[in-house]
Amino acid sequence: MKNLYPLLILLFLSLSIYAQSPDKMSYQAVVRDANNTLVANQTVGMQISILQSTITGTVVYTETHSVDTNLNGLVSLEIGNGSSSDNFSEIDWSAGPYFIKTETDPTGGSSYTITGTSQLMSVPFALYATTSGDGITTEQSDAIETNTAKNSMVLGATAETALAGDTPTITAVQADAIAANTAKVGYTDALVSANTDVATNTAKVGYTDALVSANTNVAANTAKVGYTDALVSANTDVAANTAKVGYTDALVSANTDVAANTAKVGLPAGGSEGQVLKIVSGVPTWADASAGGGIYYQDADGDGYGDINEIVVATSAPIGYVSNNTDCDDTDARINPDTIWYEDTDNDGYGNASISETGCVSTLTNASLDNTDCDDQDSTLTPNTVWYIAVDNDSDGYIVVNSLTQCDSPGASYSMTSPIETDCNDNNAAINPDTIWYEDADNDGYGNANLSETGCVSTLTNAILDNTDCNDSDPTINPGIMENDSDGIDNNCDGQIDELSIGQYVNGGVVFYLADTPTDLNGDGVLDTGLVCEIVDQGTANFDQADDIILNYSTDEYDDWFLPSIDQLEEMQQHYSFINTTSIANGGTAVGNTYYWSSSFARPKGWAFWLGGGGCNSCRGATERNTSNVYNIRAVRAF
Repeated sequence: MKNLYPLLILLFLSLSIYAQSPDKMSYQAVVRDANNTLVANQTVGMQISILQSTITGTVVYTETHSVDTNLNGLVSLEIGNGSSSDNFSEIDWSAGPYFIKTETDPTGGSSYTITGTSQLMSVPFALYATTSGDGITTEQSDAIETNTAKNSMVLGATAETALAGDTPTITAVQADAIAANTAKVGYTDALVSANTDVATNTAKVGYTDALVSANTNVAANTAKVGYTDALVSANTDVAANTAKVGYTDALVSANTDVAANTAKVGLPAGGSEGQVLKIVSGVPTWADASAGGGIYYQDADGDGYGDINEIVVATSAPIGYVSNNTDCDDTDARINPDTIWYEDTDNDGYGNASISETGCVSTLTNASLDNTDCDDQDSTLTPNTVWYIAVDNDSDGYIVVNSLTQCDSPGASYSMTSPIETDCNDNNAAINPDTIWYEDADNDGYGNANLSETGCVSTLTNAILDNTDCNDSDPTINPGIMENDSDGIDNNCDGQIDELSIGQYVNGGVVFYLADTPTDLNGDGVLDTGLVCEIVDQGTANFDQADDIILNYSTDEYDDWFLPSIDQLEEMQQHYSFINTTSIANGGTAVGNTYYWSSSFARPKGWAFWLGGGGCNSCRGATERNTSNVYNIRAVRAF
């Protein structure tokens, strides 16, 4: 509530005239609210205090009032007539100065939220007279009020009646002092006596004689406007300003320094059409252009058109000058008499090439220097219009957004509004917001199915897409490891321990095929588990020699080796990396990137197979070859 009614305006304070007891003062004020609206027809509470000596001085009198504002928000009351335990008539008005403090509660109570203090600049004479030490009694004050001529009062029958039996009278000195105070509104005798500047300033407005006397610049400036002679003399920069550009004739006449500046006046008199200014012996002089060369015009923007206001006379055009003087804007090379303007009806900054105008300025609508608009009726279609299309390059159901910048739509699938991208890698169908990542703690390329995270990226350690590792703390155990048939561990994570696996070196060779069920793989009538191949080639030969070499081939342990079929060579090719690793580890050699003979025969040719992993791409797989060709041989056996 502190700021509800922040404005209280003091309108009037005066002495109420009473025949016998002038111990009251009228007080009026207007109350307004925070929006400067009158608080009308409302009861307000007020407390009035008289303070002595200063604005925060001793309280010599306090009273309270409960009054109503009128239609205009005005309250009226009499100070000295409120509720108080103090005696208003006992105030010694000669012991001033005094201040009046007002406190207001706009709600009508005693919670005063508006406070104001101001000095009583002139104590009403009747109040002062009642307590004055100059011997003027109340009765004398009453007589003074009716004594309009303010003459010294002489004791007599009339006076006795007026003074009600009092014998003191008003001396001539006292009457003169009262009469002489008629023009001193506001200042009390105490204030006047204490302030010699005020006392002597009876006829002056603004600067007092004392202030003028103390300030020579002020005293000397009684008739001058602007700089005084004293200021000019004291300021060498001002005094030395002989050029004095911009002074009026009146100022020149009044200032001898300016008047003496007759040699420093702008352009020389004279000059005719076609003449130019030349400096002759340091003096600007009008001269014919043909006298000493031609006229050239500055071409600041380099567009071939010169500025008519920037001229030189020379025997040939200096650098940056041309003989043409028709440029309309020498700061912009695009603007000259040959500038082509294009209408820009839709005000998109791109002009219509079919509506143009040539010249320094144009009358076309929104004239533009551009002529590349494709539709001057539609501001959304410009050469910089961006068209968007959603694409799914990896067909994983998630999109990315491609865009083209051109005037016309590239097709029905394009839009000016960009769709929301959902794919994070549109070149890899495996990577999208639903991709499941698996932690690969042992960094062997196989992930732990029990630690996963879904999204475009993962915070897991060595996150990968595989989840087939059965022991993610040991990089030697994963589906890519050959099973060791004697360590009691599931090395290849197939759920079996010490079983045979592709790539093992057993039964005289490298396992490259395991049958799902026992099968006769070599035609001897005995069911077999799988096939192994030798760890070295058996040389090279033609088709007929290859078969003989294998029939006669034996090792220390086995003599049942045979030449593989086309199908068996294809199985070897699928696992050639295992064959190579195991063969080399056991003292053998890798299979070559070349053809190997099979046992298959179709006269007059035999079948060969490209066994290696590189080399001739067009040679891959099985093919019929002349039996006379020489190819590699590698034996196999069943176990």
